[in-house]
Amino acid sequence: MALKCQEVMSFRTLKVNAFRSYNAQLLGVDIEPDGISIEQLEETLKTHDNIKLLYTIPNFQNPTGVTMSLAKRKAVYELAKRYGVMILEDNPYGEVRFHGEDIPSIKSLDTEGIVIYVGSFSKVLSAGIRVGYVLAPLEIARKWWSSSKAPMCIRICSRRCWRKGS
Repeated sequence: MALKCQEVMSFRTLKVNAFRSYNAQLLGVDIEPDGISIEQLEETLKTHDNIKLLYTIPNFQNPTGVTMSLAKRKAVYELAKRYGVMILEDNPYGEVRFHGEDIPSIKSLDTEGIVIYVGSFSKVLSAGIRVGYVLAPLEIARKWWSSSKAPMCIRICSRRCWRKGS
């Protein structure tokens, strides 16, 4: 399995290193002033048929601080649909915007159930509080939350939600 990331620097993050524990091959795409290089992403998707997931931080990408334009978000989503790749949209900084207008998330464009959206409260409430959330298609959420790698509190909460029919 190959994992497509925005650029090489993001390989150093803990989230991406978690994929390494599953022996994922990590491939990078350059960041431009308005976000990920669409041309390079498409070329990589064409030449590597085993890419299963695109990991992206569209708002205030770390370490560049670049925010992906709406046009590029739409293009990323369309490429993911065309090549059968899921998107992991990581948005830990989206609520920390001090100027400019909010840009719709890639998840908000998702009509196919191919985007997993991850957010965090740690940048908004307190840096010491490591509380986040995941919005994902039910099948994917169940697989992850029932795995032994998921924290115990997540496994307990998700089981309670499923029992209530949520």
